[in-house]
Amino acid sequence: MFKVFLCIFIFLPSLALASQSLDRQVAHEYQAKGYEAQMRGDLAQALFLYERAEVLIPDDAALLNDIGLVAEALGKIDEAEEHYLKALAADFKCLPAYSNLGYLYENKQNFELAGQYFEKRVKFGNVHDPRTLQAQADLDRITKFSRTLIKKKKAVDKESLENAMILRAKEKVVPSLRESVVNAEVDYQRGMDLFQARRYDAARKSFEMCLEVSRGHKAAMHMLQRTKAMQKIRPVLKDVRSSADQDHVIAMTEYDKGLRLLHDGYRDEALKAFDRALLFVPSDPDVKAARQKALEK
Repeated sequence: MFKVFLCIFIFLPSLALASQSLDRQVAHEYQAKGYEAQMRGDLAQALFLYERAEVLIPDDAALLNDIGLVAEALGKIDEAEEHYLKALAADFKCLPAYSNLGYLYENKQNFELAGQYFEKRVKFGNVHDPRTLQAQADLDRITKFSRTLIKKKKAVDKESLENAMILRAKEKVVPSLRESVVNAEVDYQRGMDLFQARRYDAARKSFEMCLEVSRGHKAAMHMLQRTKAMQKIRPVLKDVRSSADQDHVIAMTEYDKGLRLLHDGYRDEALKAFDRALLFVPSDPDVKAARQKALEK
C-alpha cells in the first residue's frame, strides 16, 4: 500500500507540469494565429484569438500588451487600458506598455498621467535605444504642452473680460499657423497608433501628412524612416515576435545590403543602408566599422 501512495505522489506533480506545458503550447498557437490575423488587418479575429490565449497564460506581459494594442485599434479604449496595466503588473519591464499608456492617456487629454508613463519608459529603457529616445521626445512634448495649457488657463483667469477679448483678437491674426500645428500633431499621433498596430502603409501616409504641414517635426521624420524600413523588411518579419528581434533583423538586413552595395562600388547607397541599420542598432561595432570604411573610400 505504501508503494502505491508513493507512486501517486510522484506522478501528480509530473502530471501538473505536463498540463502547464500543454496549456502554454496551445496558448502560443492561439497567439501565433492572432498575430497572423492582425497582420491581415482582421483585428476582431486577432482580439478573439489573443483573448483565448490569455485564458491559458494570463500573466504573459507581451500577450497582454498585444491585446491592448488591438483593443485600442478597435476603439475599445477601456479594455486596452486594462490590458496595458495588466502587462505592467505581470512584468514591470514590459517597456512598450509604458509608451502605449502614455499615448492612450494623451488621447484622453490626461497629460499628467501620459507624462508619468513616458517618464517611466525613459527610466527603464536603454539610453541608446531609439525607442527610449522617442519616449524622451514624447515626454518633452507632453511636458511643454501641459505647461502651455497651464499658463493659458492662468492668463485667462487673471484677465478681465476686456483684456481677454483683446487677447483673442490677437490670437486670430495667425489662425492658420495654430491649425497647422494641431493638424500636424493629429497626423503624427495617428501615425504612431497605426505603427504600433503594424499597419505600416497607413502609418507612412500619416507621417508624410504631418511633415507636409510641419517640416521640422523631428519625431515624425524619425518615425517615417522607421516605417519605410519596416515596409521593406515586413515579409522577413512574419515569424518574428519581439520588437528587439525585429530591430535586429532589420538592422542586419540593411547591413548586408550596405556591404553588397559597397563591394559593387555604390558608396553613397551603401552609406544610406548603414545609416538605416544604425537607426535600430546604434552601438553595433560591425555596422559602425563598415560605415567608416565606406566614408574612407
